[in-house]
Amino acid sequence: LSLSHRRSFEVMPRIFTIWFDYGAEHSQVTAQVMEVFEALPKHQFLCCVPQLLSRLRHQSTSIRSALQKMLVDIMVAHVDHALWYVVPVVHSRDPERSKMAKSIVSSTQSRSADGELRKKLSAAKELIKELINTCNAPVASR
Repeated sequence: LSLSHRRSFEVMPRIFTIWFDYGAEHSQVTAQVMEVFEALPKHQFLCCVPQLLSRLRHQSTSIRSALQKMLVDIMVAHVDHALWYVVPVVHSRDPERSKMAKSIVSSTQSRSADGELRKKLSAAKELIKELINTCNAPVASR
């Protein structure tokens, strides 16, 4: 992956699937995944953000912690792309997923001194909230 991006769309999801399946039992898998994550440019992970978010409630605390770190790093590096995946999870009906997503957004905001980033995150949160309200609004029958 560090030599070529050609197969990253195929390889990355497979690596994460192996990690999620075996990382809880073998801590060295998590260490290796994090080593690869730190070594590669963060844009290579954008294709996997939905997969990473889907596992926010993984049973392993070490994997959950690693996921949060990864998602915060991706958000800081590519907020314009990643926020559209992460911010809707803030409004999840699952309280634990919502709490973790809020923690990711909060950590992203605290890691950046950029006021523009804070404005984008606030605007995205408000937009998603209004979209959800619109979807839940009653529709009069004809």
